[in-house]
Amino acid sequence: MITNVGFILGKLHRVVEGAFFQLQYWPLTSALMLLILNIFLRGSSRRIKIIWSALFVVLDGFFFLVLLPEVTARIKLFADLAVNWAYFGLTWFIGCALATLILAAVWLAAMILGKMLRLFSYEKAVSRAVFYGAFTGSMLLTFVVVLLGCGYYNIVYDKIVLKNWQGDKSIRIAFVSDTHLGFDDNVQKLSVVCDELISTKCDIALFGGDFVDDMTMLPQAISELRRLAEKLPQGVLFVNGNGDCTDGNWRDTKQKLLANNIIVLSNKVVNIADIQHPLLVVGVEYASLNNGNAFNPELQKKYLATAVAGLKNSDPKILLAHTPDLIESALPYHFDIMLFGHTHGGQVDLGFYRFMSREYQYISGKYEKGDSTIFVSNGIGQWFPARVNVPQQIYIIDVYPGK
Repeated sequence: MITNVGFILGKLHRVVEGAFFQLQYWPLTSALMLLILNIFLRGSSRRIKIIWSALFVVLDGFFFLVLLPEVTARIKLFADLAVNWAYFGLTWFIGCALATLILAAVWLAAMILGKMLRLFSYEKAVSRAVFYGAFTGSMLLTFVVVLLGCGYYNIVYDKIVLKNWQGDKSIRIAFVSDTHLGFDDNVQKLSVVCDELISTKCDIALFGGDFVDDMTMLPQAISELRRLAEKLPQGVLFVNGNGDCTDGNWRDTKQKLLANNIIVLSNKVVNIADIQHPLLVVGVEYASLNNGNAFNPELQKKYLATAVAGLKNSDPKILLAHTPDLIESALPYHFDIMLFGHTHGGQVDLGFYRFMSREYQYISGKYEKGDSTIFVSNGIGQWFPARVNVPQQIYIIDVYPGK
């Protein structure tokens, strides 16, 4: 049931985030919103209505252009604005949509109860006061969950000493997961993240899957990864996630990553230290069913067994995979570090309840289990543009030899 709902929501999200939707339906939706919002300005002067409508159209048009990849890809001004203004645009659009839904419900209830049943005055319900309250409240709520929740990411620093690794120097690892580049996030944000990893002098970047949702962004996104790989001493390693497998896109994405000097670990091992004192990264591909985003747990265990074949339990090694569903199966192999994404930390934590906490035992943060230190990242993208008490994050981990 959960898988089916997730599949349907994923399909809907990809439709909404696509350029076709933005071009076709954003303007129409905005026109409908403006019409309903203006109904509640009963009694206002014509001048006020004109000023308000003009302001709405200008802001809506500006944010529409900033959020549209086809525009930011061609016009430098909007590309430069995109990182800083994308979440303002989402806040504006979602806030207006929420206010419109509230006012439409009030309007409908007022028509039924006021006109037909005569329980109260229709004019009092459809008024400027109701408009101001619904619009202001919707914008404040959206500001909190979209702009404050999704507009920023934290860099979480950590350090680990590996007792069984006798390397000559430490290695700084960046772990980035679930970028979900699409309607909610753009390539400009990825560019900022890459600049951050370069400036913090990371030796290598590990990407944990769910890279691009809107495939029109893939060429630019891969160009940013190539740029990052050229700047970091050990380059960029990549494993796929369920989002990368959607609609059979993974084969094409994989070929393009490999062609741009990105190391794709499909059940493979790579040494990121020297030959005398190796430190291994074991990458496990997401076990998709029929090249889609449905998860196959038994196939995932086979992928893991294939990846670790020939390795010893005593070998210093890091597991890079998309989903923490793999943790219990991986513990017998004595990984020193495990890195996962996928959960987004649940995205919404209300204190008494965290979304998806019942589905995932390991949902967010750092865990110690057996011989392993486990990191489950909140990621830097989202399924839907809202985060509450679950900030976006990047892990930067300094790994020290145990001598």
